[in-house]
Amino acid sequence: MGSAKAEEEEGARLLRLLRKAATDGFIEWESDRVSAKVRDDARFQGMQPPSIKELAVTYIKDGGRITVRAETDEVWVGKRKFDYYFHISFPVVGLFVSVFMKLVIEDDDPDCPEAHIVGVHPSSY
Repeated sequence: MGSAKAEEEEGARLLRLLRKAATDGFIEWESDRVSAKVRDDARFQGMQPPSIKELAVTYIKDGGRITVRAETDEVWVGKRKFDYYFHISFPVVGLFVSVFMKLVIEDDDPDCPEAHIVGVHPSSY
């Protein structure tokens, strides 16, 4: 990785792209395996992946808190297009816990960015 300033600027650029992807409707599940975590986890109380994704998109569009992190896990460094990820945690009416979600930028086209949901589970905090 480069300097701290360059890393900060890249994180901010990718964050802008994530917000645009949410606004323009280009956030998708990375795989059926990831979306199945919603369907198969009883703590989601029967909620389906499209509903959770819609709530996440609304949270992002409404200016919800998004944490940007440089990827440091050796398993993932260099495996995706960008070595950054985002996480959000948002409440869901009817659930006893918030939802934690991890997202990545898949395509950084400034006009049509795309993000993928790569992880989701009930929040432990």
